[in-house]
Amino acid sequence: MHLRDYNYVFCSLNVEEDLLHLLFHCPFAMACWYNLNIIIQNYDDLPTILEGIKTQLRVSFFIEVIVTMCWAIWMMRNDIIIRNLANCKHVS
Repeated sequence: MHLRDYNYVFCSLNVEEDLLHLLFHCPFAMACWYNLNIIIQNYDDLPTILEGIKTQLRVSFFIEVIVTMCWAIWMMRNDIIIRNLANCKHVS
């Protein structure tokens, strides 16, 4: 798909959007995880990132927490892009 811009809308780092950046490495995503007392390590390997989150959470329902947070970050992204909510507060 050809778009005018492939950069991530929440990020002031001017990087192309990809799964790891969108959900884990962008300052906005990292701030979201930090609200759960989760520090995302700078790995480019999804299984390693997920294992780190599991270790920090120390709960049996860790996968539900991960999925819910990823969904919330994704929905915020969609609100900015699709619904044009450019005036909402976000981390830059």
